Amino acid sequence: MEHSEKHKISRTEKNLFLFYHDISTLSGISCGKYEGLNYVMNTAGVWPSFILGQTGSDVTNLPAVSGLIKKGVLPSFWIRNATNDEKFERTALSYGIRKINEWQGMYLERDYQYDMQPPDGNLVFSEIITNNELDSWLKLIGTELITGKKAHPWLFHKLLASKKFRFFCAKKAGKIVSTLLTYSSDKITGIYMVSTRKDLRGKSIGTWITKSAMDILISEGNNIFVLHSTHKGLTVYRKIGFTQVCLFGIYWMLEQV
Repeated sequence: MEHSEKHKISRTEKNLFLFYHDISTLSGISCGKYEGLNYVMNTAGVWPSFILGQTGSDVTNLPAVSGLIKKGVLPSFWIRNATNDEKFERTALSYGIRKINEWQGMYLERDYQYDMQPPDGNLVFSEIITNNELDSWLKLIGTELITGKKAHPWLFHKLLASKKFRFFCAKKAGKIVSTLLTYSSDKITGIYMVSTRKDLRGKSIGTWITKSAMDILISEGNNIFVLHSTHKGLTVYRKIGFTQVCLFGIYWMLEQV
């Protein structure tokens, strides 16, 4: 049964925030709350470090929040629902906090499989189950997705041991050429870290790996999916069947790391 737009937005947002919360609790990264705001903070200065969400008094809280960011008490990056958020953006900018990116919150309910054939007969889809495979998976992530903000391998090794996180890949000639991570909580599955080797982009590999991972989850009884897409990925995810339900802004305190 299709849920209301408000319910879809809530689920899309909740999965994103729980994704980071569970990463922090499993790996020992600091997490906490300040005036209704959640945050995860990797004190090593690498991914993930975010303030998550918002409160009804965000604008009045901005002086205190910006001060704590400058002191290093709160992370310098902030992910929040940015739909109809012009007042916040104007006020935040006056404190040196500006929007640097946007993610489209997307939602899909589906209970039947895609059964998509690989776009290249030499491609093999598989699930990552060992730390050695995961290290190869991370090399592609570090090259194509989170360059400049390297995530420590030990952090992902912790996630591999959790049933909530599952790692998938596409291989060609035995080498990983595409990646995908799923996170499932409260009967909602989020799709994260979809990346494809630069020289193989535009060949439908990202679409194939996404549908293939979803097929496995659907066969196991999961039928509600969410993701958070950049503008570049919108067309691909719409073709898969996702619809945009909200907008997330990624804000950064200028010159803070």
